[in-house]
Amino acid sequence: MDTLFIQTNGDNMNSVPVHVTAEVKKDSEYTWEVELTAPEKEGRYQCYFRMVTGNNYRFGHKVWADIFVQAPQVAEASIPKEEVKVEEPEKMECDFIKEAKAEADKPADYPVIEAEESADKAGAEDSALDVSIRSSGLVTPKELYNNKIEDS
Repeated sequence: MDTLFIQTNGDNMNSVPVHVTAEVKKDSEYTWEVELTAPEKEGRYQCYFRMVTGNNYRFGHKVWADIFVQAPQVAEASIPKEEVKVEEPEKMECDFIKEAKAEADKPADYPVIEAEESADKAGAEDSALDVSIRSSGLVTPKELYNNKIEDS
């Protein structure tokens, strides 16, 4: 009977199936080797193997290979150390309100169109929630910003 030791699942390490060439009796041992190719990328890799007969019947315990791939270590002495001088970056101050006012003072390149009241409710009256929000004095962050610009 033709028996193979094959990779069944896990990470692909380009293993080649191994033919079991001798008859292995009950309670005896058999030693074989499997060639694997480690991936180039760093990390942990596992692949699993089983014995399989010629008619694809798997038997025996699952066997696995668990490897860690690490980047090659570079010797410290081989890298010449150079002193690097880092200059301090120029400090910048940012005043958004000043910048916004300066932008507002510039003449507009486009015509100003007066916006009309939103008609997204098709003429319906304000809901109780809308009335409640307006009467509470709550304003959006955009409204706060616009009010600051106008007050300045």
